[in-house]
Amino acid sequence: REYYNCYPFLLNLAGLLLGFSDLSEEEGKRDSLKEAYGWCEHIIKDCDDRDLCQNASALLTLIDYCLGHYEKVIEVLQVKEGLIRLSASNDLLMIRSYLMLGKRREAGLYADTMLDQSLLNILESQILLMSAGIKEESAFQRVLDRIEKLSQSFDLKSIHPYEIMQFYYHAAVGLLIFNRKKEALTYLKKYLEEGLFFMEHPEKLHFDSYFNRIALWTEKEEQDLSLSKEALLSELERGLLSSSFDSLKEEQFYKEMLNRLRHKKKEYQHK
Repeated sequence: REYYNCYPFLLNLAGLLLGFSDLSEEEGKRDSLKEAYGWCEHIIKDCDDRDLCQNASALLTLIDYCLGHYEKVIEVLQVKEGLIRLSASNDLLMIRSYLMLGKRREAGLYADTMLDQSLLNILESQILLMSAGIKEESAFQRVLDRIEKLSQSFDLKSIHPYEIMQFYYHAAVGLLIFNRKKEALTYLKKYLEEGLFFMEHPEKLHFDSYFNRIALWTEKEEQDLSLSKEALLSELERGLLSSSFDSLKEEQFYKEMLNRLRHKKKEYQHK
């Protein structure tokens, strides 16, 4: 009991017991895990160090999993209170817990959702990198190629159309920086066409068979999209009129795109 209030020391001991528990016989393993469990509970209850309590909370959830408390693990991870240190692995722990309970449908749904969120994070981070202005053309091309391959592999146009619009826009801006006017016009056309398709055909936007458990477009989301069509048209127009494309504004192809957009905007306003 001499070190019972030395919370960092207790947390390290609890981690060691968890790590070496697999080397023990079943009865000894459960005893070790229960002792580590008690230490973590003591830290959470009595320690004033928030960071330490978060680590203890994360460790407690892992111990719950090892003890077979799968329902409790799912309940805790759904709330995600105090689990900052576990955030990198809690998704896998959730899936494993569902599978251990025989809930394959729930495990599949969570896995699909996790994958979709990971794809979105990758996509947004690469677009952010592109929009920051990459000075080396080879580095810019690598980012562009990565997003294209990711989009093709997972059909991101159907899953995250708005983010793909942003990708096309920033690709066009970046290509102009490197004087690749023809390619820039191609991506600008993709930006416009994706935006108009997004606006006119919300029923076409869905997860493909790979994400067969997620229903993306609910009735409310379709209503929200209908209300935002005018805003989307205005955003597309602002994008085309951006000073980033001044060097394209005398191109016939550019003028045709702008006229097409303005015609579509008038059509919508007269509905």
